[in-house]
Amino acid sequence: MPRFLAKPLPADHKSYPKALPKGRFALTLHNASCARETESKLSFRSLALPLQNASCARETESRLSFRSFALHLHNVMDIKLDSRPRVAIVDPNTPAALGMKALLEEVVPIVEADTFGSFAELSANEPERYFHYFVSLNTLLENRSYFAARRHKTIVLAASADAGAQPAGFHCVCTCVPERQLAKQLLALEQSAHADGRHLPPMQRRHGPKLTEREAEVLALIARGLINKEIAERLGIGLATVITHRKNIMEKLGARSVSALTIYAVMNGYVDMNSI
Repeated sequence: MPRFLAKPLPADHKSYPKALPKGRFALTLHNASCARETESKLSFRSLALPLQNASCARETESRLSFRSFALHLHNVMDIKLDSRPRVAIVDPNTPAALGMKALLEEVVPIVEADTFGSFAELSANEPERYFHYFVSLNTLLENRSYFAARRHKTIVLAASADAGAQPAGFHCVCTCVPERQLAKQLLALEQSAHADGRHLPPMQRRHGPKLTEREAEVLALIARGLINKEIAERLGIGLATVITHRKNIMEKLGARSVSALTIYAVMNGYVDMNSI
C-alpha cells in the first residue's frame, strides 16, 4: 500500500475485532433502518398534525358560521311570524270559538286567531300581544276591569242583537244569527277599524286569482244576496250558465260558502260593504 494512503491506526487497534459477526451486522443495519423509519414517521406526524388541526379548526369555524347563519335566519323568521297581527277568542264554548276563528281568518286573511277557554288561559299567554279580544259576555262580566281598560280592542260576543241587552261602551257582535249576517257584522267592524290596513302592521298583500268580467258580475250579485234564478234574470243569461260561473268562481277562490264569497267580494272591492 502506498504511504500516502496509509493511515495510522489507533493505539488500541489490536483490541478492535477484525469483522463484526454477520448476525450482529444485520441487527445494526435493522436498528438503523428502524431509527430512520421512526424519525420519518415522527417528522410526518409533526407535519400532518398541524395540517389536521388546521383542517379541524376550519371545519369547526365553518360549522359555527353555518350555525350562526341558521340561528339568525330562525330569529328573522320568528320576527316575521310574530309581526302577523293576532287576535284572541276567549269563549268556553269550544265549537263556537273555533267557528269564530275560521270566520275571522276569512274576513281578515292576514290575521291569526288563537282560542282560549277561559281568561286564565289568556292571561298565561302574553295577552298584551293581541290586537283584539273577542270575548263571551260572561268572560267580560267576570273580568270587566281588565277589558274596560282595553275597550278599544275588545269585541263582545253577545247572544242578542238588542242594544239594550249588550254591555254599554263596548263593540259587540251578535252570534245568534245566520253565518252570512255574522260575517256582515265582522266585515263592518273590519272596515270601520282596519280598512286598507289601518292600525295594522304593514303586510304583503296576497293577490287572488283573476276572475273574468262575467264571473266578477256574478260574484257581486251573489254577495248582494241574489239567488241563481235572480242572477240569471238580472244578467239575461241561462240558469245553467249562472251555475257554471258560480262553480268556477268557488273553485278559483277555494270558497265553499256564500259567506266566504261575500267576504272575498267585499275585501277585494267587487262590491261595496253597504250594498250587501
